[in-house]
Amino acid sequence: GTDGSAQQTITITDDDAAPSVSLSESGSPIAENGGTSTVTATLDAVSGLDVTIDLAYTGTAIGGGVDYTATSTQIIITAGSTTGSVTITGVDDALDEVDETVLVAISSVTNGTDGSAQQTITIADDDAAPSVSLSESGSPIAENGGTSTVTATLDAVSGLDVTIDLAYTGTAIGGG
Repeated sequence: GTDGSAQQTITITDDDAAPSVSLSESGSPIAENGGTSTVTATLDAVSGLDVTIDLAYTGTAIGGGVDYTATSTQIIITAGSTTGSVTITGVDDALDEVDETVLVAISSVTNGTDGSAQQTITIADDDAAPSVSLSESGSPIAENGGTSTVTATLDAVSGLDVTIDLAYTGTAIGGG
């Protein structure tokens, strides 16, 4: 005999929309000498699948340990979770420069959709402007057309243009 039972396969179709991913940032501005910022990816709904978020880094700052480091170029939010994050850390240098930016954007999402605008992290410069010293060569000069050269020297390289305004005093009368 037979028991009269039969096996049946039933397929349940997942009709839930893929979750939307948004980015947020905390900690900016960060110190150039090791300050940190956290960029968090958040899903608008729990997913039964791992969601992979690929990140793109742009801006005025240079990554790879020059101006900052990033813990990863990818965030993976495991099934059942709703958040994941990366950390941006400032790298100290001795160059006087303007504050720099790191722009973090989503370049692609697997098992989700991009629902976010980019995040901006500012790296605050902490370097002093260089000191200027003046030196002169060619003195004394001939009254009928001699020349003297004044040289300005910085005590450190600067990432900014440096303008030095000169003032002239003494007993000679200048003609321009």
